Amino acid sequence: MVDNINDDTLDNPIIPQSENLSDEIISTTETDTIISNQETENMEVHHHPDLHHRKKNFKEYFLEFIMIFLAVTMGFFAESLRESLLEKERVHGYMEEMVENLKADTMRFHHALSYNENASPTLDSFRYEIDSAAMGHIHGNRLYFLAFTSGQFSNVLFKEAAISELKNSGSMRLIHDRHLSDQILEYYDRWVKAAYISSDARDKALDQLGHDEQNFFYGEYFEKLIKSETTFSYTPDTSLVNYANQIKERNPPLVLLNNDPTDLRKLNNQVIATETALHSYNSFLRLDLNSADSLILKIQKEYNLEK
Repeated sequence: MVDNINDDTLDNPIIPQSENLSDEIISTTETDTIISNQETENMEVHHHPDLHHRKKNFKEYFLEFIMIFLAVTMGFFAESLRESLLEKERVHGYMEEMVENLKADTMRFHHALSYNENASPTLDSFRYEIDSAAMGHIHGNRLYFLAFTSGQFSNVLFKEAAISELKNSGSMRLIHDRHLSDQILEYYDRWVKAAYISSDARDKALDQLGHDEQNFFYGEYFEKLIKSETTFSYTPDTSLVNYANQIKERNPPLVLLNNDPTDLRKLNNQVIATETALHSYNSFLRLDLNSADSLILKIQKEYNLEK
């Protein structure tokens, strides 16, 4: 029986479902190929988009340009407006400070002019007494009193903080009123400087007068002045005023170191030079006072500042 089986098997070998298997393999292969093709198509669609867009016409490009241009222009105008407002605020502050500086100057003008105008008659009297002494009529006490009191003058120190800030910061350009700008510069660059120059000339004349007086007046007579310290103030030191007045009552009368007529007339010339320099300085103070008053009104009107 075994033999029969073996012979049958050998004569008719069994190939289990070979045809069906082949069909299944082919079917599977085709399916895989289809899936692969679909994935490839999908990948191509994903990674290679269609780059062929519709071409823009001139009108679209022009509109895009206009929108960009307007955005940039509006930004520029907004920045310019902000800067303009800041500049107006800045110059307004400078003008407020300048008005305060000018008001302080005018107060000092009034004080200095009042003080110096009172000093001028003293110099007149001093010249008269020196001239009398040169002619042989010497009043020692009177001459010492006038020598002691004739050199007391007042100066004006200008407040220039605002103009210095304007110049140093380059902000003079922010003053758009050309006439006002010129008036400010004229005041500080011309009249204030002229007053300082005149003050220096007067001080040099006064220094020379003090030097010349040493040839005629004995300093030891002014003992209280030598030992005391001066306290600078708008009001005179009453103790020194009383001391000066006592000089006129000295007994015996005070004596000059030199009574030579020629030397006395030279001293008189120096008193004249000092008085002339004082008058010149006072003239510049009056000019500066008028200029400052006019400038204050102009600035207040231009920038709506309270008077």
